[in-house]
Order: sequence, then structure tokens, then C-alpha cells
Amino acid sequence: MKKSIDMLLNEVGHLSLYKSHLKLGKLDLYRGQPPLLEILFEKDGITQKEILEQLRVTKATISKTISRMVAKGFLMVKKDPNDKRITRVFLTEKGRKVEKDLEKIKLEMADAILVNFSEKEKKDFENLLKKVRKNLL
Repeated sequence: MKKSIDMLLNEVGHLSLYKSHLKLGKLDLYRGQPPLLEILFEKDGITQKEILEQLRVTKATISKTISRMVAKGFLMVKKDPNDKRITRVFLTEKGRKVEKDLEKIKLEMADAILVNFSEKEKKDFENLLKKVRKNLL
């Protein structure tokens, strides 16, 4: 039986998540946490609302993720000094220290995924994935 595109994408996504989960576990991180860290590497101290807008997850999901990362020492939260209703999220020293390790994992995963691809195939694959993402948004 031929697999549907949806099933194949699901299988590839699952395998990618599984392999990255093994690597992230060595840093005491889970698969949903690196995207949050990457946002903060770009702009530390943003609000939870700004994080929500960028990650496209629920408020409950981001609250739980932030709480877990605060408990593990990767993040800290502070009330905005100008508006106490706003909570800002900051990297701790521990959070900053994993940036290079996360970059290394991203490169290792890309190498594993694209190992037998030509340069043209790599570029074509990236463009096709971007089209798929756009179609699903």
C-alpha cells in the first residue's frame, strides 16, 4: 500500500523529532523548548504575548513551557517596570550557555536529514518545505 503524503510527512516528522529529542535530552531540554530559546537569543526580554505570536501555540502551552524552563534554570520572568500587567521573559546564564550546543544540534540534524542530497536537491527540498508550510498556515 502506497503511503499518502500526509502519512509520509508525519513519519518523517516523527523520526526527526525522535532523533532531536535524544540530542536535546543531553542538554536537559525537550523538543518544544529550543524554538523559545531561539526567539530569546534574538531578542531577550520580550513579552509572553510576543512569544505566542511567533510560536503560534496556545497561552497554556507557552505558560507551561516557560514555567518548566524557569524551574530548570534556563529562563527567568520579570514584571515590566513600566506596566506590572506585562510579564517579560529573559534568558539566564544557563539559558545563554546552550546557544552554541543548540546550533550544533541543528547542524547535526540537517546533516543527517540531507546526507545523500546534492546541493541542488537541498535547495529544492528547502523551497518545497517552505511551500508546504505556507500552504498549511
